[in-house]
Amino acid sequence: MLQGFDGADGADGADGADGADGADSAAFVPAGGSGNAVLRRLGASPWPYFVHDSSTPDVPLLVWRGQLAPRVAPLPSGDALIAAIAAQPRPSEWNAGELDRRGFVKPGQAEALAERLDAFRAAPEQFSGWSVENRITVMLGELAAVPGWRVDKQGPLSRLYPGAADTAREIDMLLDLAVFRDGVLAEALAQRAGIIPYFAGFAGFTARSHPETAVLCRIGIAFGHLMGMVAKHVFSRPRPSALAPALAPPIAVPAHPAFPSGHSMQSHLIARLLAAVMPPCHPAIPLLLPLAHRIAINREVMGLHYRSDSEAGEVLAEIAFDHMLKVAGWTAEDAERKFEYNGRLMIPAGAAAQDQTNKTMLGALLVTAKGEWNGQPQGS
Repeated sequence: MLQGFDGADGADGADGADGADGADSAAFVPAGGSGNAVLRRLGASPWPYFVHDSSTPDVPLLVWRGQLAPRVAPLPSGDALIAAIAAQPRPSEWNAGELDRRGFVKPGQAEALAERLDAFRAAPEQFSGWSVENRITVMLGELAAVPGWRVDKQGPLSRLYPGAADTAREIDMLLDLAVFRDGVLAEALAQRAGIIPYFAGFAGFTARSHPETAVLCRIGIAFGHLMGMVAKHVFSRPRPSALAPALAPPIAVPAHPAFPSGHSMQSHLIARLLAAVMPPCHPAIPLLLPLAHRIAINREVMGLHYRSDSEAGEVLAEIAFDHMLKVAGWTAEDAERKFEYNGRLMIPAGAAAQDQTNKTMLGALLVTAKGEWNGQPQGS
């Protein structure tokens, strides 16, 4: 498997943010429980105080004192703290006299260095150390903030939701497909854990060779999971094995509804995202949609999804892809990117032009991911 890729199942993709930034999920054990109870440690936590010194009667000094337990004491306002910090003497290691003592003896050298250090502290550069997980969280926020991604029972998926008679026919088809389980079981199990490595293998990239493309696939997984779960909640369709126990799926049945298929939705979305950034002449492009279809059908062979689940997942992927282009500020133009599969347009004809006024993180990601395939430096 390719390192650095997350996967599906329910194709969850974007894992937690840096240990959830401190919000751990350790079980709370009440008093009198086992020895696994979480300790509530208390240290000397700092608390700010203002102290008036006779040498500087007009400017109170800011002093931090340790408190062993929470105390009822007023916390100075943020403005007051900032004003007090600004009034404090410069840190000794940045003081021109201290720098001079350390060997900066040329005329004006210590003063010039102290001035540069002060300027750096006053105007730090923009943060550039985003983790992949937190970038995905920001992009999910960008996508969710723009209307148009939610589905309802009056939307395009409703026409694919079958009645009782069609469901019975779909179950008959799944019973016929069960004979292929031995042949695809290992593949289906691998795709249960991750679908990105399959696309990476066909397209010829890794998380190291094309890191931004890998992130693009992961936001596809994450946004697909969000849209898919919302749609599943709307339709709440039972799994096939709930209606036909004889299907006996050989792997665990996911603990969420069947319609639409998350694997189908995410794999078709990744296929379109990759086609949007890869060169139009890349030999893997004609294989992207067939691979997405294969991943979806494998879930049917396992008895986890109906055929209509997979079809709805593909339709939902088209909606998600269009929404992602809209949020990123990209346009679909009639250009070289057209590719038809079974008479259907694979992606909206290009997705090549990017709105330079768009400042979303997703828009920047699409630009840098495309640059990786065009031989441009990352971030260009």
